[in-house]
Amino acid sequence: MHSRAVVGIQDMGAAGLTCSTCEMGARGGVGLEIELDNVAAARNRHELYEIMLSESQERMLLVAEKGRSRKSEDLRQVGLDAVVIVA
Repeated sequence: MHSRAVVGIQDMGAAGLTCSTCEMGARGGVGLEIELDNVAAARNRHELYEIMLSESQERMLLVAEKGRSRKSEDLRQVGLDAVVIVA
């Protein structure tokens, strides 16, 4: 946040990724292609619709400026996990 690389941030409450990604895309005036294989899941095998609709108050969707996303390893140093789900 201090680096100003984060353009937007939103929690994944009701409707999970479906809602948060659609709202972020709408705000930015863009469409999104989501890499669902990169999304961490509580179980080994989730149906795609379960991943898209899963509510999780402890997950956040961050949008970083192009070329300024941080690698997961960098965030683990401060106790956070992150994956890139939209390129």
